[in-house]
Amino acid sequence: MTRKNVIKMIFASLIFIIIFGILTAVLEPKWNYYGNQTQTRVQAFYRQEKGSHDVIYLGSSFSYCGISPLKIWEEQKISGYVFSNPAQKAWISAYYLEEALKYQTPEVVVYEAGAILDEEETDEGHNRKNIDYLRWSPTKLKAIMTVCANTGESKKEYLFPLLRFHSRWSDLDQADFHLAWDSSYYLMGTALKLTTRPASKKNIARYHAWQPGTMETPRTEVGPKCKDAVLKMKKLCQEKGIKFQLVRMPSMQWSPEAGEIVQRFADENQIPFLDMNLYREEIGVDWRADTHDKGMHLNILGCEKASSFLGKYLKENYEFETKMSDDNRKFWDTSAMKFNSLVESYTLPVIGDCEAYVGALDNEDFITAVTLCAAPGNDLTGEQRKAFSELGLNVPAADAGKGTAYLALLDGRKVVREKSGEGMVKSKPYTWGEDTFRIVSGDPVHSEQTLVAVSEREYEVSKPGINIVVYDKTLGQVVDVVNFDTAQKNAPAEHVKQPLIEDDGGE
Repeated sequence: MTRKNVIKMIFASLIFIIIFGILTAVLEPKWNYYGNQTQTRVQAFYRQEKGSHDVIYLGSSFSYCGISPLKIWEEQKISGYVFSNPAQKAWISAYYLEEALKYQTPEVVVYEAGAILDEEETDEGHNRKNIDYLRWSPTKLKAIMTVCANTGESKKEYLFPLLRFHSRWSDLDQADFHLAWDSSYYLMGTALKLTTRPASKKNIARYHAWQPGTMETPRTEVGPKCKDAVLKMKKLCQEKGIKFQLVRMPSMQWSPEAGEIVQRFADENQIPFLDMNLYREEIGVDWRADTHDKGMHLNILGCEKASSFLGKYLKENYEFETKMSDDNRKFWDTSAMKFNSLVESYTLPVIGDCEAYVGALDNEDFITAVTLCAAPGNDLTGEQRKAFSELGLNVPAADAGKGTAYLALLDGRKVVREKSGEGMVKSKPYTWGEDTFRIVSGDPVHSEQTLVAVSEREYEVSKPGINIVVYDKTLGQVVDVVNFDTAQKNAPAEHVKQPLIEDDGGE
């Protein structure tokens, strides 16, 4: 074969590999909805500053629903990453640890023990979520071989995903062609569970009674596959001088019997174990508000509470010396502020007091539109006026015998639009990112023309008194629309709660 033919073959092979890789990337399911970001959680791990994490958190959905490294960083300056995915079995977590230790040298590895009593194999969909986006390495190959040996799934289809997903052509949408990594990701593995599905009163009472025998436990001991996996994780840590810790996040799926089984296992193998369900009063989880699936997993509010408790425990029981660069430290500080903004957005619609609500708007991540439709006698109190003035707004009083129209727009703490007068007042458009904000306010005679528009969507803000629309820049959407009727003393707020970015509602 001539040199020219060899070059042609090499060139053709490279073209084939590139096309094969692109087709695989397009056709593979992305599993990247905002409430979970399964794909991004893995991809973002590889883009962390090497050797910068104090803690690596492993486990199944209980870990990424319940642990916020950003909250722990904010309060304790302990960095970490939740390197886990849905329905992750203990033996897969062991491979995740093996992979993680190629890039990070943590002081502590925390394994969330929600799956430690589960010896059953999971389905292909969950196995794919856990394996497909790991980088190619001997570790990924071992994970594939283990899963396929246990389940009978095709090794070839894991090695060459195009063989499995070539028929997805008809299901492709725009998101499938976004192949670049999401560089805006900052959550360090936490899932944004922005819904509340309360647990039943009966189950809450049973959980708080916490009497042995009241909740079913399927096993009487840690099974052989889980035992081997956990001891493998412990050994991997010991070989590198890393501390290994078992933790169980708050969950109504747990039981005292399950906790006792894991505690015995931990004691027998000299592994510290923190069952956070035994500290429910100190943590303060409210199962009517802090869960997104009726008590199995925590939502963003419960995650914040549990993470605060876990951070204190880690600080009290281990020593940390953060090794990250100054630039990365700044990124962590900024990311922690963004996480707090998400929590605040989620809680806005439950605030009923006008002064308290206005105080909560003092947030750099909010864009706030205010309209006032005030007739004589329909005026703000001194306390309400003071609250607005602290935001830099000069809300006018209703003129005697006349109505007043007023509008204002704040970007964070900066007043970018403010107008008042009789009849109608309009603002110039204001653009942030891809969204444009317009406000029209009318006095009582022209109230039906009052509106706040964010790009193409208009919000009803024509009710008597103060109307407020809050847009969260981190989420890129309106998070609350509220009216305070200033004509009625102590009138409750009337919220039109906006659906936050939907999560998957389950895992």
